[in-house]
Amino acid sequence: MSTRLLARLTLACLLLLGFNFGARASYSILDLGTLGGQFSEARAINNLGQVVGAAATSQALLPFLYSAGQMISIAPPGTAYGTATSINDVGQVTIHASPIGGPAIPGRGYLFSQGQLTDIGTLGGSYSSAISINRHGVVVGDSFLPGDMIRRGISFSGGTLTDLAPFVVASDINASGQIVGGTGGKAALYSGGSILDLGTLGGAVSFAIAINDAGQVVGRAQTGTGQTHAFLYSGGSMTDLGTLGGSFSHAWDINAVGQVVGSAAKPSLVPGAMPPEVSHAFLYENGTMIDLNTLLPPGSSFRSLDIAFGINDFGAIAGSGTRLDGSVGAFVLTPVPEPQTHAMLLAGLGILCAALRSRNRPAVAL
Repeated sequence: MSTRLLARLTLACLLLLGFNFGARASYSILDLGTLGGQFSEARAINNLGQVVGAAATSQALLPFLYSAGQMISIAPPGTAYGTATSINDVGQVTIHASPIGGPAIPGRGYLFSQGQLTDIGTLGGSYSSAISINRHGVVVGDSFLPGDMIRRGISFSGGTLTDLAPFVVASDINASGQIVGGTGGKAALYSGGSILDLGTLGGAVSFAIAINDAGQVVGRAQTGTGQTHAFLYSGGSMTDLGTLGGSFSHAWDINAVGQVVGSAAKPSLVPGAMPPEVSHAFLYENGTMIDLNTLLPPGSSFRSLDIAFGINDFGAIAGSGTRLDGSVGAFVLTPVPEPQTHAMLLAGLGILCAALRSRNRPAVAL
């Protein structure tokens, strides 16, 4: 049985056993390090615990893959600025990379699969970006048209690049092929052959960032007071997720059980500080926004967790934070199950393995 199948079936067992993914006793944290420089950030984590993002060397910012305890560069040749933006459960990674010369030079989108890099191309312009990938290997992102004046959402599958007009940016795609992003300044969802405007939180603009396999969407939207808040779109309505007491919040990802992660403003504890607010990573579950800094275990190398970019279906969270020495680093915050959770997991795996042995046992001739 494959590791990927085992992960999915374990998750199914936990759901069937009524496991509450919000009932966590504590968290452990892992500092992923860098590629030799002073900066890294984790952008996504899959159900096998593999992480992707960007990390600095002494001369460049490169896309990385962290797997089996090791961070490696997966940068296209000549990359000066790049990041790995998503990873699916078979280890396929999307990358955006710019060549040597600086960030002003247009970049390209790439697919990293089985150790090979594929340039996804453009719609005729000089730029493209690969932003997300689903379990079937379909990539979404954006590209310029000829002349580099008009940007369009794109999908890439089987070597073919497709214009997703009227999407300006396609930011995520789920296993059913539902796509989210932005069009005309509004968050949009492509589903069943039609595009749905998801609206706003009372303001003028919004943008959809992620979608899970249940069709729940998260992103950011302007409120009636002009602030930007994280939203959850589910069951045909958009919910304001609020903030941590400050003026803004952004939702970056949502997992299969509806947990949302992102970043939100919190008033600085330093009187007269400029800026007066700081960004803290958050977890939103059961109707409550939780400051991840309240879950930071003692003895950590981080003094603050600033942005949470990704969450897998087991609740492991990837993002970036500020270390005690002031540098910014990639982290993975992993829930440590309570004792009864271990028992439920073992029981679920026992039931699963017994069922598989029974199914695979040869028939006995009578």
